Amino acid sequence: MRVLVTGAAGLLGRAVVPLLRERGHEVVTMDLRSRRGDDHHIAFDLRREQPMMPYDAVVHLAGRRVSVAQQHALAADLLLDNLAIDTNVFRAMRQFGVKRGVYASTVSVYPEEVRDQWGHGDYPPKSGYLEEHASEFPDDSVRFSAWGKLTAERAIEAMNLQDGSAISVVRLVNTYGPWDHFGEDALVIPALIWRVLGGERPLGVHGAAVERDVLYVEDAARGIVSALEAERAGTWNIGTGVGTPIIDIAAEVLRACGVEPTVATLETRDGGSTGAVRKVVDPSKAKRDLGWEATVPLAEGVRRTVEWYRLNILGAS
Repeated sequence: MRVLVTGAAGLLGRAVVPLLRERGHEVVTMDLRSRRGDDHHIAFDLRREQPMMPYDAVVHLAGRRVSVAQQHALAADLLLDNLAIDTNVFRAMRQFGVKRGVYASTVSVYPEEVRDQWGHGDYPPKSGYLEEHASEFPDDSVRFSAWGKLTAERAIEAMNLQDGSAISVVRLVNTYGPWDHFGEDALVIPALIWRVLGGERPLGVHGAAVERDVLYVEDAARGIVSALEAERAGTWNIGTGVGTPIIDIAAEVLRACGVEPTVATLETRDGGSTGAVRKVVDPSKAKRDLGWEATVPLAEGVRRTVEWYRLNILGAS
């Protein structure tokens, strides 16, 4: 297939594009940023206008992303920019008759508290895992990005119904790896790596008992490509199905950076944690329908990410 990948210069795009090409697809990339050495790249601002779309399929990864701490300060910018991006992509797909694709959504569309049909709270859910049907009330701590994603999912549902499209949705857990954004305002693992390699000792961790499902980017890319190549469109959780406490994630980061986690190098701190105490998905539907499952252990994924950061960020500075 001739496939357009939006957001191709980001974390996911850097892993999805080579995998698609490896599998024989002709790939055109699109992003605000350039992709050095890619002769099939289009620099384009999807917030401003609709792109041309002479393609067989679209893998839509583009979107504005901010840290949890910035969600409220940038609420309107975040929501309106993402709605504009998604609307321009979807309108272009309809205009050019592109009916196949994959949309990268997020587990943030799941509620902080799962409710039953009578509105009673049940979190964590009785199974302990978030399933694809539990998606009506996004997690309040990231509600502005989550409502944008959920709105896009509803638009895809409408396009599949009205136009006979076959656009799939993958709900990704906290994904990390090379080409991520590293810094104080980054997500969990890249922020921890930035802090440890920046010399912070002891490494202070807020919400130490909070559990997150974290996924290495190459596993995420395989899930996205599997969804694109599936016989039927669907919605799938793409995650490990394993909840890891933040304190254990921090310990793995320390080890990957060559620091033994001890009371002198790692400490828990009160406050600072928002969102659900446990956010772990049930990936069994993806395994059943797509034959997909995560394969890269946390320790190995963190090690690869630290190695890339040292070579490409610290080594380049």
